[in-house]
Amino acid sequence: MPKRFSVIAPIIIATAVLAGCPKQQGPAPVGVDLPREQRLDPKTETEVARLLEDLRGTDYLARVKAEDELKKLMAAADPDVRAKMARYVIPVLSEPQWGVRAIGLKLLMAHGGNCPEAVAELVQVLGDMNINAPMRDAVARTLARWTGDSLGYNAFDVEPRVKAAAARWKKWLEETGGRIPVKR
Repeated sequence: MPKRFSVIAPIIIATAVLAGCPKQQGPAPVGVDLPREQRLDPKTETEVARLLEDLRGTDYLARVKAEDELKKLMAAADPDVRAKMARYVIPVLSEPQWGVRAIGLKLLMAHGGNCPEAVAELVQVLGDMNINAPMRDAVARTLARWTGDSLGYNAFDVEPRVKAAAARWKKWLEETGGRIPVKR
């Protein structure tokens, strides 16, 4: 009997200890870490949260539909609301699935111009050699279109030159705070 207890006791103790541990959860609900003035209205926030959840899911058709709906929702919004939506999309850039991150980048390139945080994320992409050159090039072209300057960035150049140009963009980001001048 004592031998049997010695085998079961560690299992019981481990179960009791683990029962008190918080359960692993998915990503935090969107927007909860944003200041009140940067959050969307509750109805829009719920819709964006649903679409982002579908975007992160495994159902391919749901992901395609979510991407299309997010594009339409962001395109139809006024610039201030669009900037708020971009803040909700930013966490998508840290998703493990490259396809989901690419969608997030495309959404930010299309609609993140008045969101300094989105601009900052795009600038970070320029120096990330783990992201393929065509995607970095698309980001660079977007930033050049918004700012009117390329800062000599060429995603297809050799790595030291890419890194040097990315550093110039980071300096620009520090100087401007990621605020794109409004073109009239």
